[in-house]
Amino acid sequence: MPPLLPLVLFTVATAAPARSGDVIPEAFHGEWAVDIAQCSSKGADNVEGMTISADAITRYEDGVAITRVEATGRNSIRYQGMYANYDEEAPTSGTLLLSADGNRLIGAGYAEGPDGKGPDLLRCPRS
Repeated sequence: MPPLLPLVLFTVATAAPARSGDVIPEAFHGEWAVDIAQCSSKGADNVEGMTISADAITRYEDGVAITRVEATGRNSIRYQGMYANYDEEAPTSGTLLLSADGNRLIGAGYAEGPDGKGPDLLRCPRS
C-alpha cells in the first residue's frame, strides 16, 4: 500500500471582492454640489447637486429610492431604484463613479448638451 501524503491547502490572500446589496456604500454618502459655494444651500436648495444616503439619492425636485446596488469597481457602483418627482414614479438605474480621493463624483450632475455628460459634483464639507 502506498504511503498517504498529507494534503496541504494554500490560501492566496486577495482584495475583498466587490459586494452587492441594497445600500449605497458610505464612501458615496453626503452632500454634493457643482461648486463649493453651493454647499451652503443644503438639500433642495442645492439645485444642481444631490444628497446621497444609504437608501436614497435626492436632488432638487426628484429622487431615487434605492432597491439594489452593485459594486462595479473599487470606486464605482451601479444602482437600481424607484425614481419619483412631483408627478411621476418609474423604475430607474444609474452609475456613480467616485474619484480616487473620494471628493468628486465624476459626471454626476445634470446632463446638458448633445453628449449627455453631466458635470462633476464636489463633496461638500461635512457639518
